Amino acid sequence: MLLLTACGANNEEEIPEVTSETITTLPEEIPEDFDFSLWYGITGANEINTYEGTYTKDLAEGGDVTTELALTNEEMNVIYEQMRSVDILNTPRYVSTTTCVHPYDENHLTMR
Repeated sequence: MLLLTACGANNEEEIPEVTSETITTLPEEIPEDFDFSLWYGITGANEINTYEGTYTKDLAEGGDVTTELALTNEEMNVIYEQMRSVDILNTPRYVSTTTCVHPYDENHLTMR
């Protein structure tokens, strides 16, 4: 006997509507104090953290390892421009909150 299951619509959370009052954009010029922390992957266990200058890699069953990461000004400018080009501040409305597979991928971004 084979049993197949799938995530139904009832497993998804309602994503709030984005209005003109909540839409913001990144400035054209990269701020002098621009930094970010991006947690991603299964359970959000990997992290690029420019605040602390570190990169953490999840090694699954082997735990994780953190190393120093120093991005150049040019690399930070490229990352910032990519964030601007995808309108990163307004993308949450397109994110699915379905979590029917365990463990599941997570992405968390904080920035200054």
